[in-house]
Amino acid sequence: MSNYNFIYRQLVKAPNDVVGALAYALYKHEKVEYIAKFKQQHNNADPSDKELAHFHLTSTTEARIGSYQQSAEALLNNFLTEVLTEAIEHHQEQVEQSMYMRALRRAKVDIGKQIDSKHSFLRGVWQNVIAGFVTTLITFGIILGAWMMTVGPDNMFWTVVDHLRDRATDLKPETKPNPSPDQALAGLGK
Repeated sequence: MSNYNFIYRQLVKAPNDVVGALAYALYKHEKVEYIAKFKQQHNNADPSDKELAHFHLTSTTEARIGSYQQSAEALLNNFLTEVLTEAIEHHQEQVEQSMYMRALRRAKVDIGKQIDSKHSFLRGVWQNVIAGFVTTLITFGIILGAWMMTVGPDNMFWTVVDHLRDRATDLKPETKPNPSPDQALAGLGK
C-alpha cells in the first residue's frame, strides 16, 4: 500500500497547497466510489490490495494527476467566484445603503436650511416691525420735545389741560334749554 503516500506527494506540493489538498480529496472521493462499486458487484466484499492495484495504476498516471489538479482548480475557482460575487454584491448593497444614507443626510440638511431661511424671513419681519415701532416712538419723542421747546416748560401743563378741556367740550352734545310750557304749546299751535 505504498501508493497512498505516493499519490499524496504527487498532488500536494506544500503544506499550504490548497489546490493540491483539494485534488487529493477528489482522488480519495474517486477511490471511495470505486470501492463502493466493487462491493456492490462482489456481494459487499472489500477489495484486496491486488484488486485495488488496477485503480492505483489508472489513478496515478500523469494524465490522471493533471486531471485531479485541473478539477481542483476549477472547483476552487468556482468557489472563489461564488464567494467573491456574494461579497461584491453584499459590499455593493452596503455602498448603496451608504449612498442612500448620505442622500438622506443631505436632504435633512437642505430641509433644515429651508426651515432656517423661513425662520430668518419671519425673524426679519419681526425685526422690521419692532424697528418701525421704535422709530415711531423716537419720532413722537422728537415732536414732543420740539413742541415743549416752542410752548415752554411752564406753559406746557396748562396748554395740555386747556386743550383737553376744549376737546371735552367739543365732544359734548349741544343741549337746548327746556322750553316753558307756554313755549311748548305755542310750538304745537303753529
